Amino acid sequence: MSTASALLFLILALGGPNAKLADLLHQYFLATDDAARSALAEQIVLIPGINRKSLAQAIRSVSLWEKQKTGQYDLQLRLGPGASSDRQVSLSVPPDYDPARRWPLIITFHGTNGQSRQMVSMTRDLLGGRKDEFIIAAPQSIGPLGLTSPPEQIGQIHEHLIAVRKRFHLDNDRVYVMGYSLGSHHTWLASVVFPDDFAGAIPLATPLQLVGGDALFETLLPNARQIAILFCWGVKDTLEPNGKPNPDGGNAELNRRMTATIRGANFRSFEAVELPGVGHIGVRPPVDAFSAILDQKRVHEPKEIRQAFRLPVQSRAWWVEAEELQGDPLPDNTIKIHYAPGQDPVVAQKRYLTERLGVIEVKCEGQTITLRGRKTKGLVLYLDDELLDLDKPIKIIRSGKTRFEGRITPDLRVMLEEAARSWDFDRLVSARVVVPLSAKVRFGLDSKPAAHEKK
Repeated sequence: MSTASALLFLILALGGPNAKLADLLHQYFLATDDAARSALAEQIVLIPGINRKSLAQAIRSVSLWEKQKTGQYDLQLRLGPGASSDRQVSLSVPPDYDPARRWPLIITFHGTNGQSRQMVSMTRDLLGGRKDEFIIAAPQSIGPLGLTSPPEQIGQIHEHLIAVRKRFHLDNDRVYVMGYSLGSHHTWLASVVFPDDFAGAIPLATPLQLVGGDALFETLLPNARQIAILFCWGVKDTLEPNGKPNPDGGNAELNRRMTATIRGANFRSFEAVELPGVGHIGVRPPVDAFSAILDQKRVHEPKEIRQAFRLPVQSRAWWVEAEELQGDPLPDNTIKIHYAPGQDPVVAQKRYLTERLGVIEVKCEGQTITLRGRKTKGLVLYLDDELLDLDKPIKIIRSGKTRFEGRITPDLRVMLEEAARSWDFDRLVSARVVVPLSAKVRFGLDSKPAAHEKK
């Protein structure tokens, strides 16, 4: 019998007041069959007296993790329920790892032709005396990934995190992402596509590499403004991969242009470090700045969000996402832009690229939520008491029109489903609201009757 199962058996044997709920939640989160999980959810929401606060407390208290091997080793993880094979991740697990407590995580990406084990060793070296404070996870061979890569490929970044969450008891408010060279680009990509996953990011040597060069910097980089970022590169990183000088200044110049964009975008915490005398190899962040990033905590519920995205599956940011895109998105991989005679190709390229990205803008002021979306149909809100007071009336305005005004009754199935989807128990939502362009506002889970909390 596993440690978690033995503890659950003891709770049930003692007949504590929350024993039934703990048992059902344990089964619910470990279920591998959708029908079984749905049936368990029905049992959970029908427990007498249960409400969103007691359910959230029970979810955060449930024991789901077993003891794990410590030290440095490779592990095969299945990324998502639809994955056909396992993926290798190299790990560093502290010698005193205890599943009873929450542990911070560093996800670290290697460069072209690199090895995940090398990134674990590099990250431990950078941590110095703090190397056993963190679980370190280095995925092997996730890329190269770009903005126009198929969504299931970019989704590997988020799925790696979920897979590690299921194996180890994480402090999800202290998850950090870093990478070197191509891994630095993947760090930037993770930060703009999945910004609410991370407390901090440490990209080393390489900028975010996008179609159109820097044409989309102003549109995409602000997605990451709630993440604390330490960006380091070498002043002499000016060469092409073939060793010849880049006429445009190489990575160093593009990094400077990125930095200028970020400085004008009101980031929560951003530090850029150009290392004199350093090229593409040998980039190391300053010790104190690196350590300070790793003390940052994730922003839970920002009151204002602007998220630009290529596809709806990449639109989720904290408490909002797009249900469907209007018009055609940027196509996969190869993009061909046709220019009119006399048209400035730089201006035409930027316009073509930006017009094919969706944008969500939301703001919560008191009990009022204001929504705007470009190229978006339904906008989906995930609400909890940390953002606003769900016991009081709420007003929702989209594109200048009041779409809803009244009390939104929390739905316990939403909390369960979202917790099972993400395994992020540090941030639990209580209500789901879909705000279409013009149709009636919808509540709860689609195709399921609402299971409102009991008073």
